Amino acid sequence: MTVLGARPESTQADSARAKAVGGMTRDELLRRGTAAGALLTFPALFAACGGGDGGDGAGGGELKTVLNFANWPLYIDVDKPTTRQQFTDQTGIKINYFEEINDNAEYFAKVQGPLSQGDGVGRDIFVFTDNSRFPGLLVDQGWVQKLDKSLIPNIENLVGAQASPPFDPDREYSLPWQSGMTGIAWNEELTGPVETIEQLFEDPKLKGKVSMLMELADSVGLVMLANGDDPGAVTDETWDRAVTRVQGAVDSGQVVRFTGNDFAQPLTNGTFAASVAWSGDVIQLLADNPKLKWAIPRDGGLIWTDNMFIPTGGSVPTASTYMNSVYDPEVAAKIAAYVNYVTPVKGAKEALAPTSCLPRASLGSRSSSWSRSDSSGTSPSSPGSSPRSSSRGSSRTSPRRSRTTARSSAARSCTQVSPRSSRSCSPIHWSIGSRSGPAPGGISSCSSSSRRSSSRI
Repeated sequence: MTVLGARPESTQADSARAKAVGGMTRDELLRRGTAAGALLTFPALFAACGGGDGGDGAGGGELKTVLNFANWPLYIDVDKPTTRQQFTDQTGIKINYFEEINDNAEYFAKVQGPLSQGDGVGRDIFVFTDNSRFPGLLVDQGWVQKLDKSLIPNIENLVGAQASPPFDPDREYSLPWQSGMTGIAWNEELTGPVETIEQLFEDPKLKGKVSMLMELADSVGLVMLANGDDPGAVTDETWDRAVTRVQGAVDSGQVVRFTGNDFAQPLTNGTFAASVAWSGDVIQLLADNPKLKWAIPRDGGLIWTDNMFIPTGGSVPTASTYMNSVYDPEVAAKIAAYVNYVTPVKGAKEALAPTSCLPRASLGSRSSSWSRSDSSGTSPSSPGSSPRSSSRGSSRTSPRRSRTTARSSAARSCTQVSPRSSRSCSPIHWSIGSRSGPAPGGISSCSSSSRRSSSRI
C-alpha cells in the first residue's frame, strides 16, 4: 500500500498551485502526519525513510521504582482499584501517568529533538499510532529500544493479526496498546445524524460548528473515501482533490478547528455540532452528554492501532514489566472495558464475558472488512470481528481537555471490575447508509451512578 507521502515529486508549478489547509501547504501537511488509513480492515502500518539500526535496549538495564508512561487522554481505567494501582501493589513500581499526547505529529515534534541527540525524554513508555509515519521512523532512526521479552511472558497473548506489523515485523520494539476507529460524531441537541463528509462540509446548519482531526490519516483519509478514492493508494491527483475539498470547507467557515483529543469538551458542551472523532472517546463522553452520537460514514471509515514503545533513555526492564502486566487477560479486560477500545490481548474477552460490556473480540479475528464498496444488504460486521480505534490526549501546545471531565466506565453488571459502582449498558450501533447493527466487537455504552474523573497514581 502506498503512503500519502509516497507520491510523485511535485514540480515547482505544482507547489505554486498547492492549496493550504488551516494555513499549511500540502507539503507541510504531509510532513505533519503522512500516512494512509485502512478501510476498516487490519490497519496499514507504515515505515518512513530514515537511518539508524534501532536501539538495542542496552541503555535501559536497571529496574526502576517509578515508571513514566505517556499516553493519550481517556485511554486507561480510573475506577478504583485501578490497574495501575494493582500493578504498583504487586511490583512496588509507582506509575506516573501523563495524558499528554494530543496528536502524533505534535508529540513527535516534542520528543524528536532530544531523541535525535541521543537523549531521553523523561518517559519509559510512549505511544504512537500505526497509521502515522512515526512508528517506522522511531525504529529506523534507532530512537526506541528493544523490549526485554524475557520479562514479557504474556506476549504470547498478543493476537496473531498484530504480531508482525511492517514497521516492527518481529515485535522487537513495540506492543499494541488498543485499537479503534475513526468516524463522525455529532451532538443531537444541535443536529440530526451526520453520516457523510458531504453533509459535514455543506450542511448550513453545521456552519461554524465543525471540527476535524489534525491526524491526516484520519481527516484526509475520510475525505478521500468520500471522493471515491483509495487512501491506501494515494496519487498527487487524489491527494490534491481531498485537500482542496477540506480547504473549501475551511474557507467557507464550515470547519472552524483542527484538533487532537481536545475535540471532546467542545463537542460535549455544544461548541461543536459535529466532529471527525475517534469511537472510544465518544462512547466515554456519553457520561457527560448522552446526546452524543457516532457513526461510520456511508463511504467508509478508518481503523488503527496505538503502539507502546520504549524511547531512548527509558528503563527497558521497568517498561517491559509493565507491558507484561497489561498483557494479562484480566488486566487487559478491565482496561478495554473502561476505555471502550479494542484490546490486542487474547483471553480478555473471556475474562469479562459475563458482563458483555467488553468488546467481544480482539483485533485480528475480523472476518470481513468495511469499505465504501460494501453495498450489499448484509452486515459488514460478522461474529468474532473487531475494529481499531485510538484515544488522544491533551498537550501543552494546543487547547486542553479538562482532566476533570467525567468519563463513563464500562460494563453492564460489571461487578468483577468495580463492585462499588452501579452501571447499566446498552449496545452501541453503527450505521452505514440505511443499514445498521451492533457496534464492532459488541461494544456497549454504559452509564454509572458514580461519575469519576481521570487521575494519576
